[in-house]
Amino acid sequence: MNELEVLRIVKLIEKVYGAFDRAMPDRDDRPFWNTVTHLVRSEYVKKTVTITSLCSVTGLPYATSRRFIRSLISQGLIVRSVRGKSEKTHSLHPSEGMMKAFESYAREMKSIFAEAIGARCSGESEDEYYFGGARAPQFVPPSKLTSATSNRDELQFLMNDDSYFAALRNVWTDFRSNLGSTSSFHLHQCPEMRRELIENSKRAVSRYDIVSVNLSWLGELAESGVIQPIADLLDQSGYASSVADADMRALSQWNGENYGVPIYCSVNTFAARSDLFEEAGLKYPKTFDEVIAAGRKLAGPGRYGIVWDAGPGTPVAQSFMALMAAAGGSPLLARGPRTGLLRKRLQEEELADVIVSDAGHRTLGYMHRLIEISPPTILRSAWDDSLDVFMSGKAAMGYIWSMRATRLEYDIRSLVKARVKYLLQPVAFGGTRASPLSGFLLAIPTNLPKERARLAIEAVGWLISTKSGHQREHGLPMAPRFATDSEMKASSRVLSFIHDLAQKGLLHTQHRPATPRFPQIEAILGEEVHAALRREKDDVSALNSAALRISRLTEKPRTLLDVPNGPFLSVRDHASVRQGAARPGR
Repeated sequence: MNELEVLRIVKLIEKVYGAFDRAMPDRDDRPFWNTVTHLVRSEYVKKTVTITSLCSVTGLPYATSRRFIRSLISQGLIVRSVRGKSEKTHSLHPSEGMMKAFESYAREMKSIFAEAIGARCSGESEDEYYFGGARAPQFVPPSKLTSATSNRDELQFLMNDDSYFAALRNVWTDFRSNLGSTSSFHLHQCPEMRRELIENSKRAVSRYDIVSVNLSWLGELAESGVIQPIADLLDQSGYASSVADADMRALSQWNGENYGVPIYCSVNTFAARSDLFEEAGLKYPKTFDEVIAAGRKLAGPGRYGIVWDAGPGTPVAQSFMALMAAAGGSPLLARGPRTGLLRKRLQEEELADVIVSDAGHRTLGYMHRLIEISPPTILRSAWDDSLDVFMSGKAAMGYIWSMRATRLEYDIRSLVKARVKYLLQPVAFGGTRASPLSGFLLAIPTNLPKERARLAIEAVGWLISTKSGHQREHGLPMAPRFATDSEMKASSRVLSFIHDLAQKGLLHTQHRPATPRFPQIEAILGEEVHAALRREKDDVSALNSAALRISRLTEKPRTLLDVPNGPFLSVRDHASVRQGAARPGR
């Protein structure tokens, strides 16, 4: 049960309680209820509570309120914490016992509401469904899906572990739909998910009905028979018209065959703290040099200049490829426009040549300079690690993928709400200011039985249709439409920025060219670039080694096992990666 669900339940209970209170006003427990809910809500949204502010919500006279609150403090239900340097002022917080008791109460109320007005049975664990905030009609699934899943033989999903697929899980498990439970969703970070896709392909019968596929894996998984063409299935389902526009459909094709449905796009954004730049009187950076200068200026005690994805393997490889386009080094620039969503086929030798070019060296040099203004854990950080630092207000800038950036606005723990400016990519030496675009497809495993595949495509069709609330911006699938939820309303800053980029033709896929060997290329770059950033190799040696290894990929038969099998270790579970030089602003 997440924090937003608790807050929704608090709001709903307050309405129910208020109606009862008006009908039967002669009771003495309302002050306690008001006090508890105010403390719990404030704790979740990080709002400071003083004894004066708490007195104002009890419903009692001021003097009586103070005595009442002090009695709760003496009972250990409310905890006082020193606030400010003077140590003369205090903030009030619910005790650990109060929080646990209220969360237990909220879980029970969630079950009661879901059983009474939803489609859930009394014996089902409340963790298996989502207490949604959007209105019920938009979640009504087709009868074919509800009847097929009513026997509890639920569809199984293998998906990327990010906020989009978590939201998609919430749509599917909403307490009003009864389509499935959260245990049917298996969410993994990209490296682990790819390995599970490969392992699943070796089974006689697929463990999963629907899988998410990173755009850069499409060639490899299609040519290796891990996923199946779906054009016929999609036509039979009647959902073919719901698929995104022509550019997006092209991203899901390999050798003329359609292997998936674009479920969402994510754009690599450059985010800056608008409040910090305004206070310092700084202009937003447009070049690599200006990023470094701004980072040094804005770094200070408890705050770093920038966060980005620099962890070993996939994270640092993605950063290198994206930054190389901004440094004027995309291998596709010489053969076409600097922007656009068409993924052109690429020979490995072409990429190898660019890696050892001036652009490759500029990119790696820039990454070394970024480390100097980054947190000391940056070489172990990726995705949510970097986002958490920025969201907690401890970084002035960040390279952040848009699907995660939405949390900056809607996550109740975010300390940077309404303080983030999304900018065009900083560049060097004539690089493109267009933003890298990535995303995922929903695909069907080849080893899924035909009847199950038809049911899976029905589910895919509903999930991408407007009936499930799927939202597109400028033809791009960007987010599920929680039109009445705070998540969707608040994240409009990010979506508006991407909408403008799309209208101006400032999105590109140059950092992920079409080749069935891209996962192997990414693994090589992840090793060599990270070794250079750790100072275990000099830049020339690392780039030369990467180029040589990539050019040799065509000399041996390609297999699905060419990518190293070791898991990506994030900052949360990796404590042994060597760091670079000491950094300012500690």
